[in-house]
Amino acid sequence: MMFTIRGIPTAGIAVGTAFVLQRRASAAATAAAGDPVAEAGRFHAALERAKAELSALAEGEAVFAAHLEMAGDPMLAGLVEGRIAEKHLSAEQALGEACEEVCGMFAALDDDYLRGRTDDVRDVCARIGRILSGETAHDPFAGLAPGTIVVADELAPSDTAQMDFSRVAGLVTAHGSVTSHVAIIARNKGIAALVGVAGCMRQVRTGDRLIIDGERGELIVDPDPATGRKYAARLESLRQDAFRCAADAQAPAVTPAGRRITVLGNAANVDEVRRALDAGAEGIGLFRSEFLYMQGPALPDEETQFAAYRAAAELCGARPLTVRTLDIGGDKALPYMHFEPEENPFLGWRAIRVSLAMPELFRTQLRALLRASAFGNVRVMFPMIASVGEFRAADDPHERRLPSPIEAENPHVLTGAHVLVRYEIQAGVRPQHGHRFRFLSHRRSLFRGRRGLSSQRRARFSGTQSQFNTHRRFT
Repeated sequence: MMFTIRGIPTAGIAVGTAFVLQRRASAAATAAAGDPVAEAGRFHAALERAKAELSALAEGEAVFAAHLEMAGDPMLAGLVEGRIAEKHLSAEQALGEACEEVCGMFAALDDDYLRGRTDDVRDVCARIGRILSGETAHDPFAGLAPGTIVVADELAPSDTAQMDFSRVAGLVTAHGSVTSHVAIIARNKGIAALVGVAGCMRQVRTGDRLIIDGERGELIVDPDPATGRKYAARLESLRQDAFRCAADAQAPAVTPAGRRITVLGNAANVDEVRRALDAGAEGIGLFRSEFLYMQGPALPDEETQFAAYRAAAELCGARPLTVRTLDIGGDKALPYMHFEPEENPFLGWRAIRVSLAMPELFRTQLRALLRASAFGNVRVMFPMIASVGEFRAADDPHERRLPSPIEAENPHVLTGAHVLVRYEIQAGVRPQHGHRFRFLSHRRSLFRGRRGLSSQRRARFSGTQSQFNTHRRFT
């Protein structure tokens, strides 16, 4: 008999067959505590193994680069170590308590997106906990039939990473919000989703026929024939609309008043560059190079970076590719680099200041970018400039001693390619030398407790004009 369960309107419409994900119970919470030194050693061994797993996964999915950051954050390790030493807990119990404390910090933020990152924290801790308990990883989604709608209490990135989305029609979870991982992955993959469906785990069984109406926030279980025909017609109409949109995706963006607008995409890897261009982007306005640095156990060498930048540049062709040099620090850490604690790390040793303090790191990245510029319209952005001195230091090619060795290897790099340099200026820094810039990106950081939220205000101007045309861009 047909019935409907309400959820939070999320994305799309789908018709399919339910697969209800049942989790295996874990014995981690009841693990007996041993010697504190031994427990701390067990935790760190599991943590290092989790980092190795995440490093491998980060090569294919940017979300796992963020998980690698979380696993490498000294705050998590410090909380676990403190509980083991002070409360004589097992590594599993200490990890569980530390996870809840970190999730509580995120949940207390007044930003919906960051509150949704509790899913990521729990996923990282679950990975470490699985390794601690000796559980073997398994794939519950192996062998899904085409047109499957996955129903779960919640789905973590490590769950969706195992899914074959050519067989998944939609996702339904009992918990979550429109900014949770499930909602984001559904939009990225172009499938239907419904979150916050309380009771779905009790009322839905594997094999049930389901309809997701992500627009109205409804999950229809065992639809009658008339309802099935109605949604089949809606799906066909949506497919036709998608076909028309795809056909128009490469057309210029022009307002009804006739104003031409350039639409650029943001990307963190070559696959995201490809998807943005396929969707109609006229280039890449921000390529976040830091994700290259998060995908391995050490700094990427010049050849690794060159291969990624070249691939992105060749995809863009004559269209612009703006690569932001390493923006690390603040809320972005590297597991193999140590950052001293700072009262305000978002405005401290980060971004361009890290590059200037580590000239060989900076030189390696710039060499890779200059070499890649021979294969496309590459532009370089220096992040978080806070002073005229930093601008001058970053802008001085003689200080970096780059031309001669690169020109010797490939003369075309410097004679046949033009690299436009852009500058990302911290809020509160007045661009007194604006006449020297063709492009500025003005970033403002907002702070919520121990974490900051960032937004960018971009200003374009030429010559000595004092009036900026600006718009907001969130990162």
